[in-house]
Amino acid sequence: MQSTVCGKCGASWTSPDMFTEDLRSIVSSWVRAGNKILAMQHIRATSPLSYRDAQAIVLHITRERGACHRCGYPLTGEATDHCPYCQAVNYDW
Repeated sequence: MQSTVCGKCGASWTSPDMFTEDLRSIVSSWVRAGNKILAMQHIRATSPLSYRDAQAIVLHITRERGACHRCGYPLTGEATDHCPYCQAVNYDW
């Protein structure tokens, strides 16, 4: 596991590099549906990450695929991406 630092908010957390594609899909769909707490609980139940790490991950998942969660700028298409405009970390799962 490695640490991730957001260039926009300055927060740091443990990278979710151990997440399966299914877990990413479930968590991102809950976030996009407005169920951030369920998404955090699922991360905590299925991974060794702390509450703080789970919260940071959920807060950095895109609300709309392909658009930065902070400024809405178009992303490059990577699963984990830094916004080219505001430098925020985005999990575009």
